[in-house]
Amino acid sequence: TVDMIGSALFHHRGYTIAGGASEVQRNIIAQQVLGL
Repeated sequence: TVDMIGSALFHHRGYTIAGGASEVQRNIIAQQVLGL
C-alpha cells in the first residue's frame, strides 16, 4: 500500500542520516587520534 511505501522511504532516509552521522563521528575521532 501507499502507507507501506511511505514508511519504507521514511525509514530508509533515517538509516542513511544515521549512517552519515556515525561516519562523521569516526572522522572526528580519527582526527583527534592523529592530532589533526
